[in-house]
Amino acid sequence: MMMSLNREVKRVPFDFDWDLHKVWKGYLNQHYKICQHCEAGFKYKWW
Repeated sequence: MMMSLNREVKRVPFDFDWDLHKVWKGYLNQHYKICQHCEAGFKYKWW
Protein backbone atom coordinates (compact mmCIF):
# COMPACT_ATOMS: atom_id res chain seq x y z
CA MET A 1 0.00 0.00 0.00
CA MET A 2 1.34 3.41 -0.95
CA MET A 3 0.53 6.40 1.23
CA SER A 4 0.77 9.94 -0.04
CA LEU A 5 1.60 12.26 2.82
CA ASN A 6 1.54 16.04 2.67
CA ARG A 7 -0.41 16.14 -0.58
CA GLU A 8 -3.22 18.57 -1.14
CA VAL A 9 -5.50 19.01 -4.12
CA LYS A 10 -5.80 22.61 -5.31
CA ARG A 11 -8.33 24.04 -7.73
CA VAL A 12 -7.01 26.12 -10.60
CA PRO A 13 -8.71 27.82 -13.55
CA PHE A 14 -9.05 25.95 -16.84
CA ASP A 15 -6.65 28.35 -18.53
CA PHE A 16 -3.88 27.75 -15.95
CA ASP A 17 -1.01 26.78 -18.25
CA TRP A 18 1.72 24.82 -16.44
CA ASP A 19 3.76 21.71 -17.21
CA LEU A 20 2.55 18.41 -15.80
CA HIS A 21 4.66 16.82 -13.04
CA LYS A 22 6.40 20.14 -12.35
CA VAL A 23 5.84 21.82 -8.98
CA TRP A 24 4.59 25.38 -9.22
CA LYS A 25 6.78 27.47 -6.90
CA GLY A 26 3.70 29.31 -5.62
CA TYR A 27 2.90 26.16 -3.60
CA LEU A 28 6.40 25.63 -2.17
CA ASN A 29 6.89 26.48 1.48
CA GLN A 30 9.78 28.93 1.88
CA HIS A 31 10.13 28.18 5.59
CA TYR A 32 11.56 24.69 5.14
CA LYS A 33 15.27 24.03 4.96
CA ILE A 34 17.34 20.86 5.09
CA CYS A 35 18.57 20.13 8.60
CA GLN A 36 21.72 18.03 8.96
CA HIS A 37 20.89 17.11 12.58
CA CYS A 38 17.29 15.93 12.18
CA GLU A 39 16.44 12.34 11.33
CA ALA A 40 13.69 13.41 8.93
CA GLY A 41 16.01 15.85 7.15
CA PHE A 42 13.74 18.87 7.39
CA LYS A 43 13.18 21.53 10.01
CA TYR A 44 11.19 24.74 10.18
CA LYS A 45 13.15 27.87 9.40
CA TRP A 46 11.31 30.84 10.86
CA TRP A 47 13.87 33.55 10.06
